[in-house]
Amino acid sequence: MNGERDEATPFRNPFSTMAVSRVATFDRDLGTAEVTVQTDGIRRAVAALTGYLDAPPTRTGDPAPGTVLLIVGEHGTGKSHLARYLVRRAASRLEDRTRSLYLEATAENVLRAYQRLLGHLGVEQVRARVSDFYADIVAEQLQDTGLAGHAVELLRRREVEPHEVVRQLRLMESELLRRVHRKLSDVTENEDFGLALSLLLRPGFETAVWGWLNGEPPAPVLTDRDILDPISGDLDVLEAMGVVALLFGDRERRFVLAIDEFDKIFPSTEDRALRLAFQKMLEVFSKAGACLVLCGQPDFVFSLDPGTAERITTPVRLTGLSAAQVRELVELAQEAEFGSRRLEPFSPGTVEYVAMVTGGNVRKVIRMCHALYQAAHRDADGLVTDEMVREVAREQLGPLSPDEIVLAIHRVLEREGWSYQPDHYLSLGQDARVDFWLTFQDRSGGCAVIVTDSVLTEADAGAVRRRVSAVTGSASGAEVVLVVNGVVAAEPAHDLRVQLGRKPLLHNSRSFAEDLAAAIRAAANLLPGKPGGDRGDAVRQRIDQINRQQSSLYGFVEQLAEHIDGLRTSSDRRLAEIQQQLTGLTGTPEPVEERATAPGLPVAVARLFDDVLAALEEVAQTGLMMRQTFAGDDEAPAALRAVQNRQESAGYLEAVGTAEILKHALVAFQDAVLRWHQSDEVLRSAGELPKSTLDALYETCRTYDGVIAFLPLHKLEPLIHLTPWTAPGGTVTDLGRPARRYRLRDLLEDVSAQVRRASVRVASPGRG
Repeated sequence: MNGERDEATPFRNPFSTMAVSRVATFDRDLGTAEVTVQTDGIRRAVAALTGYLDAPPTRTGDPAPGTVLLIVGEHGTGKSHLARYLVRRAASRLEDRTRSLYLEATAENVLRAYQRLLGHLGVEQVRARVSDFYADIVAEQLQDTGLAGHAVELLRRREVEPHEVVRQLRLMESELLRRVHRKLSDVTENEDFGLALSLLLRPGFETAVWGWLNGEPPAPVLTDRDILDPISGDLDVLEAMGVVALLFGDRERRFVLAIDEFDKIFPSTEDRALRLAFQKMLEVFSKAGACLVLCGQPDFVFSLDPGTAERITTPVRLTGLSAAQVRELVELAQEAEFGSRRLEPFSPGTVEYVAMVTGGNVRKVIRMCHALYQAAHRDADGLVTDEMVREVAREQLGPLSPDEIVLAIHRVLEREGWSYQPDHYLSLGQDARVDFWLTFQDRSGGCAVIVTDSVLTEADAGAVRRRVSAVTGSASGAEVVLVVNGVVAAEPAHDLRVQLGRKPLLHNSRSFAEDLAAAIRAAANLLPGKPGGDRGDAVRQRIDQINRQQSSLYGFVEQLAEHIDGLRTSSDRRLAEIQQQLTGLTGTPEPVEERATAPGLPVAVARLFDDVLAALEEVAQTGLMMRQTFAGDDEAPAALRAVQNRQESAGYLEAVGTAEILKHALVAFQDAVLRWHQSDEVLRSAGELPKSTLDALYETCRTYDGVIAFLPLHKLEPLIHLTPWTAPGGTVTDLGRPARRYRLRDLLEDVSAQVRRASVRVASPGRG
């Protein structure tokens, strides 16, 4: 970059804005290439998948044994990236790409994940698979009778529909369908599934069967045939997933299913029946010759009983990238974007620094590289420096503001019922100030909690050491718990651990409260006991602690009540909106916030824009808020107060501004893609699109990427944390933060690449 920047050339950042799973994608002859650093974990997983796909048929004709891969790693280590990589790799090898599927479980339950699996497959694919069983049975019937040998071959090659053969040869259809029912019951080892699937071959049953398979109560046409219970409980759903594997993996057909974040839907209960059902599902996948890929946190492994763990054929643990691997990622990302492999504007030293402060966490590495690449672009020298790395690390890796992290600690201390003084000075001088000073009635001295930002340099470490020394010098025998709102470099971390006698505690939203409480208890146990203490003091201390905990619990209940009130208000607004819409069916319709997709866009492309615009509106909903605030009805004053509260909340206005810019960028992108589809070159094309036409589409997509390159999309987080103004579409689970976060993340990630691929598939089917 140094000395080579052309101010007339639009800036392009090769590192993903979203910093999740994917790094960068590009197309060469419409084959999607993705930056993937070949770590030991990835090589192990790819080897297992390749071995599964290349396994030769068995002599008996039974399916070759399947495989179960368990990919574990902390947040941001690349589990989702690897799962998608494996699915795409399998899809490129399989004739039917629907036999390689990726599901993200997010925070849903097992039923929702299973329903999403069926949604990916679709009723046509399920019926086609049942029809394959029918074709085999018809072929066996003809072969046994010695009739129509040519028809047998056509049925074996799936070049003719079994219904057509049965009709032309006047075979007994009812008997053949009963044989299909028996065969499917044998294969699935479940009479209800066997019967329901066989009914898909009969006219008039599709809606009822598909509804039942998706968890709805059985329709009368099914209850008349003794299918009485819905697929609703976790046991039923795990069995149903196994049925899908048996259906699609039977007879040497390869079937790959990856379920990301499976640990979020797998119950932590000790329910033995449920664990046996999960174990049975793993057995069924293996028996069916299918490949099941499960991704989750490392703790998931410890929740498995030995019988279940034995069914996992290939465990893969992902860890942080080394400095050499971070360098490879930087070079590959730039090669993907610019066509040439290079390290600049980074240097070997700054790459090593990034690897050190992020711990090699892939997601943090990509986020930092994205910000550092932009910082270098703005700098006169055009190079990433150590100071830039420190500045970005402090900005990105400090997850909370100083006030927020102090409040988080306060909540932990209140919950535990400990006696403490906030912002306490043990002696004169700023170094002797502690954020919290805890005392214990049966212990001498006390425990200090000190909060600091990231410790990256020797100067940072020196400042922290002086504070710790001032505390221990002012209060003899005091213990210190150091909380770091960010990261600690390797060398300072070692020195601080020696001085403190324990590791600095890094803030982590998932386990920070538990880790802090454990650290304080451990520190308190090291304090000397008070001389002459009696049992009465201990009892009084315990009573005081219980009283403080009870007070804290009351406060939590009050907060929960306020939150429920917010949800109730949201539900009331949603009900009022529904009533207005129903009234509008006979009068003037309520104006819609989002415009309809421009007429002329192909359905597959239009759906991508519709979904991402709807997700943005779902978290922002500014138009709906303003309409209801100015409605002039009884709810308007409450709506006004709610709007004012939102505007005063931290980060809200910046988040709304980001969402509005992003929405306008998406609408303009949509218009440009529509013009491309309506161009003469695309409309006249009968198959292969000219290279210039493809280049025009690629440039439009790259322009969108350039427009949002500087948008701080992580600033949308305050919108996700707010109680939804309303929950469009509907279910209570839509109100959960994880569901909204994952939906928005998935839709925004690589939207230009998805639009590009969908547009070309529609305009030039032969290249999809």
